Amino acid sequence: PISKPPPPPPPPSPPATRLRAALLVVSLNALLLVAALSMIAVGGEAWLRLRHPFHLSHRPMEFSPGAGLVLAPNAEMRWTNMLDYWTISWTNSLGFLDREPPAPELAQASCHVAFVGDSFVEAISVSVADKLPVRLEELAAERLPHLDVTTSAYGIRGTGQIAQLPWYDKWMRRLRPELVVLVFVDNDYRDNTGAALWANFVDLEHPPTLTAIKEDDGRITLRPPTPEWQAFLRLNPLILEDRLPFSYWFKAYQNLVAWRFWVVDGAPPRTSLPPPGGLEFTAFALDQWSERAEIDGTSLAILTYFTRGEGFSKGLARLAEARDIPVIDQAEWILDSGAEFRDAHWEHDNHWNPQGHQWAAEAVLAWLAGHQSVCGE
Repeated sequence: PISKPPPPPPPPSPPATRLRAALLVVSLNALLLVAALSMIAVGGEAWLRLRHPFHLSHRPMEFSPGAGLVLAPNAEMRWTNMLDYWTISWTNSLGFLDREPPAPELAQASCHVAFVGDSFVEAISVSVADKLPVRLEELAAERLPHLDVTTSAYGIRGTGQIAQLPWYDKWMRRLRPELVVLVFVDNDYRDNTGAALWANFVDLEHPPTLTAIKEDDGRITLRPPTPEWQAFLRLNPLILEDRLPFSYWFKAYQNLVAWRFWVVDGAPPRTSLPPPGGLEFTAFALDQWSERAEIDGTSLAILTYFTRGEGFSKGLARLAEARDIPVIDQAEWILDSGAEFRDAHWEHDNHWNPQGHQWAAEAVLAWLAGHQSVCGE
């Protein structure tokens, strides 16, 4: 027998036809929306890259024997947060973002002031001409010319007063500065404990910078910087090159989110107390600096940017007072002058902008004017 072909399927019901048509329209609209957003993203990325000189930061570092990691000497540094600044600057022959330090005979014949600190002294987000040491030297030449103030700066981000000690021994001591200014910020408590290095998988027995360790008997001892420190990493994380197709957008968003997380009402928030061990290790660091200052006949001062009445500031004040180290409070200078503390830092970064460096220089200059005996006057 001859089989008959199956009957054709019944035509779709009107509701199913309308549903398919609606899904097709939605899909087309979604594709058009994705295409439009992609064109905007590509165009925006191209416009941003053309509008600004660069979008990838470049900050090479090298190991200096005895001193630890510093910036690569005589090297170009590029730094940006994709929102507020795009700076291109050069390190000096020592590996710091400053002018060449003066010759020892010139420094010893003047009232030389050496500034030491972390990212606030490195100040990679501003030009060298706008930095605190340069501005202080210029202001002193205008207002206190008889003091003959010269300056130099030694700053590397992520370091505390312990890691900065070798810089004095290797480079600053030969200048015989009349005054060494330790620029102290809140994360220095943590950095003095080595917690930041530990969090980055560094073996504190083989650190890239001078580090202090608390022994089993309670004593705090120093560990010198190790040239082969990378071979002792507890974990060597995979470092990804920044090659994302929309890296400008991504990094700008990343920096914006980080800033909003850390900042409240335009001023960096402060916790009530230093981290565990912060006061103890910082006290040890200040003792080390005080010993060097006493041996060399150098004066010490601390410059902070804290606001009044905070736990961090109070703890530092107690440590400084016990060692007879004067504290210069930049925030106090700003508030007493009737200005706003928020104007001292970038809109999306809590580091000093040029105005912040200017105010810091004015605060130090005012202190110098009232303590001219530091310069032998």
